Amino acid sequence: MSKAIDFIRANYEIGSNDKLVIYGYSWGGDNAVELAQTLDKVGINVNYLFTIDAAKGPVSGGLGLDLVDREIPSNVEKNINFYQTNFFSNNKGENRSGIFSRGNPNVAQDPTKTTIFNSKWNQAFHSYNRQYNSKNSY
Repeated sequence: MSKAIDFIRANYEIGSNDKLVIYGYSWGGDNAVELAQTLDKVGINVNYLFTIDAAKGPVSGGLGLDLVDREIPSNVEKNINFYQTNFFSNNKGENRSGIFSRGNPNVAQDPTKTTIFNSKWNQAFHSYNRQYNSKNSY
Protein backbone atom coordinates (compact mmCIF):
# COMPACT_ATOMS: atom_id res chain seq x y z
CA MET A 1 0.00 0.00 0.00
CA SER A 2 2.81 2.42 0.83
CA LYS A 3 4.33 2.00 -2.66
CA ALA A 4 0.99 2.89 -4.25
CA ILE A 5 0.65 5.99 -2.04
CA ASP A 6 4.24 7.05 -2.85
CA PHE A 7 3.64 6.57 -6.59
CA ILE A 8 0.43 8.64 -6.51
CA ARG A 9 2.06 11.42 -4.50
CA ALA A 10 4.99 11.53 -6.94
CA ASN A 11 2.85 11.53 -10.09
CA TYR A 12 -0.46 13.16 -9.20
CA GLU A 13 -0.80 16.89 -8.70
CA ILE A 14 -3.71 17.95 -6.50
CA GLY A 15 -5.81 20.55 -8.29
CA SER A 16 -4.66 19.48 -11.75
CA ASN A 17 -6.91 18.10 -14.48
CA ASP A 18 -5.39 14.66 -13.98
CA LYS A 19 -7.85 11.85 -13.32
CA LEU A 20 -7.13 9.27 -10.65
CA VAL A 21 -8.62 5.85 -11.40
CA ILE A 22 -8.25 2.83 -9.11
CA TYR A 23 -9.23 -0.68 -10.20
CA GLY A 24 -9.31 -3.88 -8.20
CA TYR A 25 -10.58 -7.42 -8.76
CA SER A 26 -11.18 -9.98 -5.98
CA TRP A 27 -8.70 -9.35 -3.14
CA GLY A 28 -7.43 -6.43 -5.20
CA GLY A 29 -10.93 -4.93 -4.95
CA ASP A 30 -10.59 -4.92 -1.18
CA ASN A 31 -7.14 -3.35 -1.53
CA ALA A 32 -8.56 -0.72 -3.91
CA VAL A 33 -11.11 0.35 -1.26
CA GLU A 34 -8.35 0.49 1.37
CA LEU A 35 -6.21 2.61 -0.97
CA ALA A 36 -9.10 5.04 -1.53
CA GLN A 37 -9.61 5.28 2.24
CA THR A 38 -5.90 5.99 2.77
CA LEU A 39 -5.93 8.66 0.04
CA ASP A 40 -8.92 10.27 1.75
CA LYS A 41 -6.81 10.72 4.89
CA VAL A 42 -4.13 12.62 2.94
CA GLY A 43 -6.59 14.76 0.96
CA ILE A 44 -6.35 13.10 -2.47
CA ASN A 45 -9.56 12.61 -4.45
CA VAL A 46 -10.32 9.55 -6.58
CA ASN A 47 -12.32 10.14 -9.75
CA TYR A 48 -13.21 6.50 -10.40
CA LEU A 49 -12.96 3.44 -8.19
CA PHE A 50 -13.72 0.18 -10.00
CA THR A 51 -14.34 -2.80 -7.73
CA ILE A 52 -14.92 -6.14 -9.39
CA ASP A 53 -16.17 -8.93 -7.11
CA ALA A 54 -14.20 -7.47 -4.19
CA ALA A 55 -13.37 -10.22 -1.72
CA LYS A 56 -10.91 -10.84 1.07
CA GLY A 57 -9.98 -14.47 1.00
CA PRO A 58 -11.55 -17.69 -0.22
CA VAL A 59 -14.84 -17.43 1.73
CA SER A 60 -15.28 -13.66 1.75
CA GLY A 61 -18.77 -12.44 0.93
CA GLY A 62 -20.26 -15.87 1.29
CA LEU A 63 -21.30 -18.19 4.04
CA GLY A 64 -22.33 -15.10 6.02
CA LEU A 65 -18.78 -13.72 6.11
CA ASP A 66 -18.26 -10.40 4.38
CA LEU A 67 -14.78 -9.29 5.39
CA VAL A 68 -14.57 -6.34 2.98
CA ASP A 69 -15.31 -2.78 4.12
CA ARG A 70 -18.08 -1.86 1.66
CA GLU A 71 -18.29 1.80 2.70
CA ILE A 72 -16.72 3.95 -0.01
CA PRO A 73 -15.09 7.13 1.35
CA SER A 74 -16.29 10.58 0.36
CA ASN A 75 -13.12 11.39 -1.61
CA VAL A 76 -14.32 8.95 -4.31
CA GLU A 77 -16.41 10.65 -7.02
CA LYS A 78 -17.77 7.45 -8.61
CA ASN A 79 -17.56 3.79 -7.62
CA ILE A 80 -18.49 1.23 -10.25
CA ASN A 81 -18.93 -2.08 -8.48
CA PHE A 82 -19.59 -5.37 -10.29
CA TYR A 83 -20.30 -8.37 -8.12
CA GLN A 84 -21.74 -11.84 -8.43
CA THR A 85 -23.93 -13.73 -6.02
CA ASN A 86 -23.38 -17.28 -7.17
CA PHE A 87 -20.63 -19.62 -5.98
CA PHE A 88 -21.44 -22.30 -8.49
CA SER A 89 -20.71 -22.56 -12.17
CA ASN A 90 -23.81 -24.44 -13.30
CA ASN A 91 -27.36 -25.32 -12.26
CA LYS A 92 -26.18 -28.64 -10.81
CA GLY A 93 -24.50 -26.82 -7.91
CA GLU A 94 -20.98 -27.74 -8.94
CA ASN A 95 -18.31 -25.35 -7.69
CA ARG A 96 -15.80 -25.47 -10.52
CA SER A 97 -13.81 -22.51 -9.23
CA GLY A 98 -12.86 -24.27 -6.00
CA ILE A 99 -13.54 -21.15 -3.93
CA PHE A 100 -16.52 -19.72 -2.07
CA SER A 101 -15.77 -16.07 -2.65
CA ARG A 102 -17.95 -13.31 -4.05
CA GLY A 103 -18.56 -9.59 -3.86
CA ASN A 104 -21.48 -7.59 -2.46
CA PRO A 105 -23.01 -4.12 -2.96
CA ASN A 106 -21.03 -1.07 -1.84
CA VAL A 107 -22.43 1.96 -0.02
CA ALA A 108 -21.31 5.59 -0.02
CA GLN A 109 -20.00 7.13 3.18
CA ASP A 110 -21.54 10.38 1.90
CA PRO A 111 -24.07 9.90 -0.94
CA THR A 112 -23.96 13.64 -1.71
CA LYS A 113 -20.28 13.31 -2.72
CA THR A 114 -20.01 9.76 -4.02
CA THR A 115 -22.08 8.02 -6.68
CA ILE A 116 -22.23 4.24 -6.38
CA PHE A 117 -23.16 2.02 -9.31
CA ASN A 118 -23.70 -1.55 -8.06
CA SER A 119 -24.21 -4.13 -10.78
CA LYS A 120 -25.20 -7.60 -9.62
CA TRP A 121 -24.44 -10.49 -11.97
CA ASN A 122 -26.57 -13.53 -11.16
CA GLN A 123 -24.91 -15.75 -13.73
CA ALA A 124 -21.30 -14.63 -13.31
CA PHE A 125 -18.77 -16.45 -11.20
CA HIS A 126 -15.76 -15.26 -9.26
CA SER A 127 -13.27 -17.11 -11.43
CA TYR A 128 -15.28 -17.00 -14.66
CA ASN A 129 -14.62 -14.38 -17.35
CA ARG A 130 -17.81 -12.95 -18.84
CA GLN A 131 -18.10 -10.28 -21.49
CA TYR A 132 -19.85 -7.13 -20.31
CA ASN A 133 -23.36 -6.69 -21.66
CA SER A 134 -23.74 -3.23 -23.21
CA LYS A 135 -27.36 -3.01 -21.95
CA ASN A 136 -25.93 -2.52 -18.43
CA SER A 137 -24.34 0.84 -19.19
CA TYR A 138 -23.98 3.60 -16.65
